[in-house]
Amino acid sequence: MKHLVLFFRDQRMTPEQHTAFGERFGELHIHPAAPYGHDKPALMKIHADKNSKRNNGDAWHSDVSADEEPPMVSILHLHQSPSSGGDTLFANMYDAYDAY
Repeated sequence: MKHLVLFFRDQRMTPEQHTAFGERFGELHIHPAAPYGHDKPALMKIHADKNSKRNNGDAWHSDVSADEEPPMVSILHLHQSPSSGGDTLFANMYDAYDAY
C-alpha cells in the first residue's frame, strides 16, 4: 500500500455521507465501547470539553487492534479542534512490526 494516511481538508459531510463513504470499503465496524445515541451505530461521535470526565485519546492507542480481524481503516471527520492539544497522530504499523 503506497499511501497509509490520506487527508481531505475542508470537507463538509452529513453523518449519512460519512457512513456511505465508509461503506465503499466494506462492512462498517461497530466499536464495542462506542457511545452512540443516534441511528448510525458504526459512526462513533467523540466530544470533549473542559467538563468532560474522560479523555478519549490521551495516549497512543490503536482502536480494536486486538480483534481477530481489526478494521481495515479508520475514517475521521473533525468538526472542531481546540486551540492547543487535541492532536491526532498516525504511526506506520508495518514499520513498527518490521522493527520489532
